[in-house]
Amino acid sequence: MSWEIVLNPDCKVAAGGKKVTDTISEDSQNIMHYTGNGITVTRYNAKGNEVGKPQEISWTELNVAAQTATGWSWTIPEEDTTPYKYVITYNTVVDGSDLWQKQEGPNSVTNNVEFDGEK
Repeated sequence: MSWEIVLNPDCKVAAGGKKVTDTISEDSQNIMHYTGNGITVTRYNAKGNEVGKPQEISWTELNVAAQTATGWSWTIPEEDTTPYKYVITYNTVVDGSDLWQKQEGPNSVTNNVEFDGEK
């Protein structure tokens, strides 16, 4: 699953020094975990133009073990004194194998479609 966090969408205030925290809900922690390399942070100015290149921040840099972490935090650099919109993207994966039980029992299939004269 892809996730997107949008901070300061109208570029109203400088967000330098503010902490962003994501937590997987307690109900999902046994089936969901972070995946990929980490988070990507993209900054936009008030005109909607991308500022610089997107910043890749690894799970390691966030002190997170993606497979077992239930949350992460990142602090916007203090030097960011210009009001920007921040878009943070990252991915999780859901393991639904525990949600489904193996079902066994009778089953019948009928094929009424002919392939080259054979059923």
